[in-house]
Amino acid sequence: MPYLPLKGGVVILLLLLLVGGCSLPKIVILEDPLTPEEHLRLGAIYEKGGKFDLALKEYEKALSEDSTDPRAPFAIGNIYLLKKDLERAEKYYRKAIALNPAWPLPYNNLAIVYMEKGRLDEAEKIIMEALDLEPAESSAYYDTLGLIYRRQGALKKAEEAFLKALEDAPEGMRDEIERHLRETREASDSPDP
Repeated sequence: MPYLPLKGGVVILLLLLLVGGCSLPKIVILEDPLTPEEHLRLGAIYEKGGKFDLALKEYEKALSEDSTDPRAPFAIGNIYLLKKDLERAEKYYRKAIALNPAWPLPYNNLAIVYMEKGRLDEAEKIIMEALDLEPAESSAYYDTLGLIYRRQGALKKAEEAFLKALEDAPEGMRDEIERHLRETREASDSPDP
């Protein structure tokens, strides 16, 4: 067999292939160190900071790790509502309601989705369910009801709902409800078209 001289670069390449082939790369599988609760908290931090895509990923991780907790689909629905993806928001609020039919917050936000879609009768029906579930702390639900009535053109009923919302509204909500009431009263005072 004839001897074929090898060039220096080819020898180095062959040596690297030989040495590299001696050990296989190790595959490391990392486990998620966070609990579903921690994913929810981290998602809330991202959401508060306006990092909605990161928040969504954390909420989805929480849901994938614990599909029985209604807070994860509720939080996912909130992100989609903020992104104006009403179809997905509706889907996740319905999932949250299915997981805990006694929790009124997803009903409220689902009513907002219906209102945004122009499905005002359905929005009114679902917000009434929220009010039935938690009449004691209902300022947010009466505020939503007022917005629905205003969209329906029932300005007197809207005003009454906003006044009811103000009765037990926490300080952080009062300004928004008062603005809704003021806008409704201004619409009532304007001449009919």
